[in-house]
Amino acid sequence: MVQVVTGVNVTPQPDKVITINENLGTFVTDVDLLPFIKSREIKFTAVGLKPTTRVYVFFDGVNVSDWVAQSTKDYGDPLITLADGTLAGSYIIPPNTFTADSIEFTIVDVDNLVTGASTVTTRATATYHGSRLSTTSGNAVLNTSFSVPQSPIIEVTYDNITPTIINNTYVTNNITNNNSTTIINNGTQPSTQPGTQPGTQPGVTPGVTPIDSTDPGVGGFDPGTWIWMGGDGGEGIGSGPEE
Repeated sequence: MVQVVTGVNVTPQPDKVITINENLGTFVTDVDLLPFIKSREIKFTAVGLKPTTRVYVFFDGVNVSDWVAQSTKDYGDPLITLADGTLAGSYIIPPNTFTADSIEFTIVDVDNLVTGASTVTTRATATYHGSRLSTTSGNAVLNTSFSVPQSPIIEVTYDNITPTIINNTYVTNNITNNNSTTIINNGTQPSTQPGTQPGTQPGVTPGVTPIDSTDPGVGGFDPGTWIWMGGDGGEGIGSGPEE
């Protein structure tokens, strides 16, 4: 069996699209001005206060002691300075409460700054700088796309074929010569010479009819030459002188 290609089908393929994403970092996408400063936790440490004294925390003149937790205590627990006059803790700014950007943080030993201002015996103050700006951030991503050509799909159709083998036979025609004798005698009977058999000449093989080459009917040979063709025992064409 021999496989022979009978058809080829080429199907083009779409390009392959490759996309590379590159993160360029974070950037601000939006800025807004809020009516209140943001709520957040503030860590603080006050030193030089009156030892072992009950104190209160004020933020922008407002008592916020319930939003303060002394170290190792819960929010809202009483605030007592240590024996060395220190007070450490955290304060959570109440949401939607304070509008000023710069606010005074105060620790005193009275629970009302208006009525008890004259009775304060210990004080610590600091200024907190807040912000009402609200920013929205996002990531900048650079997308790069490019196409990569794809190789087509090539389908080849085959048929199985049994080949027909043609043998060229060379035939040799053998032509057999049966040594048939053609007698050329110019239409006359052979003459007889003394001491010879009828139809022969001296020195001529018996059974061969001589041809007198001197006869005007035969040409191409010298005068007095005998010509014969074939015959039993003959060797072909020969000649001999006339006796």
